[in-house]
Amino acid sequence: MSERKNAQRGFTLIELLVSMALLSILGLLVVRLFDMSLDLWKEGEETRDVMEQKSAVKSFLERDLASIVGGEGRMLFADDRSGEMGFVRSLSSGEQQRALDDLRYRGHLGEGTLALITAGEEAYSKARREWEQQAQGDEEPEAFSWYDVVPSRGVAYVSYVVGPDPLASNSSLVALYRAVVPLGAGAPPRRAELLQSLAGGPTTEEAGIYRKVAGSLLHVEWLFRSEWTRDWEAEGVPFAEWSQALGSFWSDENAKPSAAVRAPILGWDSTRTDEDARNDVYPEAVRLRISIVSEEERSRPWRLNDSLLASSGAADHRGSKPHDLGVGGATRSLPTNAVYAKIGSEWVAISAVRGRRITIAARGARGTAAQEHAPGTPIWFGSELDLFVRVPAARGGIQR
Repeated sequence: MSERKNAQRGFTLIELLVSMALLSILGLLVVRLFDMSLDLWKEGEETRDVMEQKSAVKSFLERDLASIVGGEGRMLFADDRSGEMGFVRSLSSGEQQRALDDLRYRGHLGEGTLALITAGEEAYSKARREWEQQAQGDEEPEAFSWYDVVPSRGVAYVSYVVGPDPLASNSSLVALYRAVVPLGAGAPPRRAELLQSLAGGPTTEEAGIYRKVAGSLLHVEWLFRSEWTRDWEAEGVPFAEWSQALGSFWSDENAKPSAAVRAPILGWDSTRTDEDARNDVYPEAVRLRISIVSEEERSRPWRLNDSLLASSGAADHRGSKPHDLGVGGATRSLPTNAVYAKIGSEWVAISAVRGRRITIAARGARGTAAQEHAPGTPIWFGSELDLFVRVPAARGGIQR
């Protein structure tokens, strides 16, 4: 009788196997839920990091352009293949002091600079008044330069440049840097100084007088809108962009409209010299497009499943044909809102994303050429930021 009771209290082999199977299934479900939660957490962290960079770029650019002074929003846009966009802006007393303290801390502030800035206020105001009086006369006044006299306190030169990102493992990624130099506190910054600083080794957020605003960028593009521009996307509108494939700023000279149709966006300075190979730009608004690559995409990039021949689409992105392409490699989903993608050094325009396949609508976009790509080649999408900022100084009309 006791043996029968003991047998009834235990589990049969079938019951044990069923129990173990149920526990295994439950364990797999728990692991799967944990993995999904971890993926969602990582995706949230990646999204937050990208949004922080976008917010920083937006904040800096809006604040700088809101305080632009001189020449109705006059900007200096480098055409010497240096990739610089700079302008003069006013500074509050707190911003002025922080900028000077920053330069002094990093050894870029010469002796007596503060005294020069203070003493130069009267000289600067006098030179400005004389220039305005000449401008009201019959004769064309000489070009007034912010560097002709020691400027007053509260005026600084702001420089944005594109340079290598030493923290990115992928050499094709770049970074956007910013420098603020109070006029009279030293010469305006140059991209050569940035490159020289980066050559000394990896850095975190600083390179000489430049500070990184956003890193791990696939693409940086500046567009300037004038009173003659009817549409940002209008065919024939000139633009300038940083093309990593070309390694420098690329200006689409062939796309400039005829002067008889309308004036170009960019107003070239006829007084420019070889020593100062920059152009004067008088925009009503500035548009900045950047493509940020997240850490997840850098560490686990998508890759081509299919080969892509250079002849599968025309090199001219205006005449290429749609082409379906399989993409794999990473476990996460493809970005359904992708407009552009970079394969090797070639940019392609995307018209549709369906599951693991993309439809390439144009080859050789953004100034690149169609190339041959083998299966396994990384394909980068990035997260696009399209920022439009109006220049307050231009609201009363552009003056030249």
